[in-house]
Amino acid sequence: MHLMARARLVLVVTLSLAGCGARSGLREDVDPTLLGAGPVEPLECRVDADCDGGEDRCLGVRCVEGACQAARPVKCDDGDPCTADTCDPATGACRSTLLALDLDGDGVRGPLPGKKAGEPGSCGDDCDDGSPKAFPGNGELCDGVDNDCNGVVDDDARFVPAPGEVPLLVSDPALSLAGAGGLAFGDKSTGYIGAYSAQSVGGDTKVVVRELSATGAPDGPPISVNETAGDAFGGPVVWTGDRYGIAWSDRRDGDYEIYFNTLSPEGHKTGPDVRVTMAPDFSIAPTLAWNGSTFHLAWQDRRSGTFKLYARELALDGTLLGDEVTLVSAGEAEVPWLAGSSSGLGLVDRIGDSQDSAIEFRRLDAGFKQVGQTLLLDDGGRKETPYLTKNGERFVALWVRKDPHRVFGAVIGPSGVVEVPARLLSPPDAQSRGPIALPLGDRLVLLYSRQGPDGYDLFSQPLTGALEPDGAEAQLTASPGDDFAAALSFGPAGDVGVLFNGRIGGDDGLKTAVFFSRLVCAAGK
Repeated sequence: MHLMARARLVLVVTLSLAGCGARSGLREDVDPTLLGAGPVEPLECRVDADCDGGEDRCLGVRCVEGACQAARPVKCDDGDPCTADTCDPATGACRSTLLALDLDGDGVRGPLPGKKAGEPGSCGDDCDDGSPKAFPGNGELCDGVDNDCNGVVDDDARFVPAPGEVPLLVSDPALSLAGAGGLAFGDKSTGYIGAYSAQSVGGDTKVVVRELSATGAPDGPPISVNETAGDAFGGPVVWTGDRYGIAWSDRRDGDYEIYFNTLSPEGHKTGPDVRVTMAPDFSIAPTLAWNGSTFHLAWQDRRSGTFKLYARELALDGTLLGDEVTLVSAGEAEVPWLAGSSSGLGLVDRIGDSQDSAIEFRRLDAGFKQVGQTLLLDDGGRKETPYLTKNGERFVALWVRKDPHRVFGAVIGPSGVVEVPARLLSPPDAQSRGPIALPLGDRLVLLYSRQGPDGYDLFSQPLTGALEPDGAEAQLTASPGDDFAAALSFGPAGDVGVLFNGRIGGDDGLKTAVFFSRLVCAAGK
């Protein structure tokens, strides 16, 4: 008995020393006196992290009595369809993130893409998350904003040319030529951002942006968007609520490609340029829209020998989302124009050739998938300058019939049906071109250029929602040469900024330059 007890003591001490400071591979719950009974199963784990997947607390893998066991994975769902629910791998805790954004900081979130503000499942009530002055329950002012979100901008107001003001030159007069690209107001004290193409004497054409005051006066030097060699054109600009998005086409790599970037409220790029296209031949004429969550970009592309239309979606930070989408693949398609909001997109374009063309319209969802049939708005003859805007829940398309030049328009309802077919909007006895429009919800203001003794001048014409005249037209410019509007934007105090191409004197006569003019809110509730 004495010798047996001594042997047992030696064995226990030996086992204790073997397990000190290292994993012994022996089961801790096995009595050492029973070792002679047969082989001992080694430990599979001591802690959860020893198991495959155990370091992720969300997967449900656990170490139980030395063996890895699969448990029920953590499922995070707070029952709120307006949140994205995720599990933290380090702790296994659930997190919920609101899907709707409040980019303008007014405390009210905008709707999810594809939804109308305030409708079931929209997750947001803000009708315009790009303006802190617009949210349900706010008082209506004469400021160019739908303050109370009732679908009408400046109820009962009229927009007329600013009395006593003359257009302000935006581009540098030393440039060889300049062409207006885009205009947006970011609800900041400095005013607008204007984008235009600028060609120096003997140099490349570049896209630049410039801060403009509330009255349109240049408020700082031009800022180059592209510093690369080769010509660049474009510059549609949109405001998201905390930053600008801008798109353009340049030929830094030989042929024209589409590029995108975001800008700070002061007009500075927030990161490197995002190259959107990688196709042979020309990719030009970008058009840009913001739906409250992502950017939507479309352009015309000649990679197949004739121009077709393509599109791409980009995140708030400019990251490319999904794949490139073909919008129009049959025939020759040119000069696309996108418009829309969180509840849907619209696209208008011209198909055909220079002698026989047509204007067509498509409704699109947030992923550029076509909704319903393609609508032929005007067929046969020569067409130019299609333009599209979202007016409340309806789209308004504008274009020009040539020979003679006359402005026409149509209204497409929310169900995708033409509610107002092609209608003459400009005077029947005058050459008119270059239509764009200011949407007001229940009505709109048409801007176009009408030919006079010294060239084309800008005019405005108030219209009802059915495109009928709603007052007298007014003349905005009266100077030698042609004036053509390129972009409109609501401003800081009920005014509307107009960026347009005009003419100034040069060494060889008149040359194209970029100007700013205003419409002001004349009356309101």
